[in-house]
Amino acid sequence: MITDKSQSEELRYNKLMAKILIVDDDINTTWLIDNIFSKEGYEIHTVNISANAMSEALVFKPDLILLDLMMPDTDGIAICKIIKANSELSHIPILMFSAVGDVKRKVEAFNAGVRDFITKPVHVEELKSRIKTWVNAQES
Repeated sequence: MITDKSQSEELRYNKLMAKILIVDDDINTTWLIDNIFSKEGYEIHTVNISANAMSEALVFKPDLILLDLMMPDTDGIAICKIIKANSELSHIPILMFSAVGDVKRKVEAFNAGVRDFITKPVHVEELKSRIKTWVNAQES
């Protein structure tokens, strides 16, 4: 049993307890990533309607957000700007992923506050490595 709050916080940032919010309109993508990373020990929450991303992030309090660029209602760059403008969420690293490899869009994403950009199709081992890197960076 954990009685010390700092002990609890330390364990939460352990990669086996990190919380990841996945925002993608493709239900198959969110299901697949959820399935893979839940087995790795991460706590996963998925959102398939980008307009709900902000409210879900405020409730779930993720350690990392995996955000799709291209979505039908609000695109990932707009969502990123909204999240980064919120003082409760601005510290959370956002990894954006997209089938669009256009340099202009990548630069726009980084300027909006994205920390990393992964081009689809996503290779599972690469995604695992990048997520582990960003979760471990949160520990520092």
